[in-house]
Amino acid sequence: MVRAYSLSVAQLIGMIRTAPRGVTVNAICPGFVLTDMVEDSMRKFARDSGKSPEETRAMWVAKIPMGRFIDPTEVVPLVLFLVSDGAGAITMQAINVDGGFCPN
Repeated sequence: MVRAYSLSVAQLIGMIRTAPRGVTVNAICPGFVLTDMVEDSMRKFARDSGKSPEETRAMWVAKIPMGRFIDPTEVVPLVLFLVSDGAGAITMQAINVDGGFCPN
């Protein structure tokens, strides 16, 4: 599932970077935003690895340079900006909201 998700993200970024002239399109690339999907992934990882939920959480947070998960409300200002007139010159961009996390 992780590979399929990563592949779909890569395809999406490729699509926005080939948008036709005159079209505004951007992507917001969230990192570990504390959503139900991330919580479910942590539970599954903990179960499959034999680690406790607390160990799993600490291990995942340790990978994020900011030292914490992103709150969903932290993504909202970027969304509002990108749909505003102030972002009229921004297009074909993939903007990370990830606390500095880089999986590579």
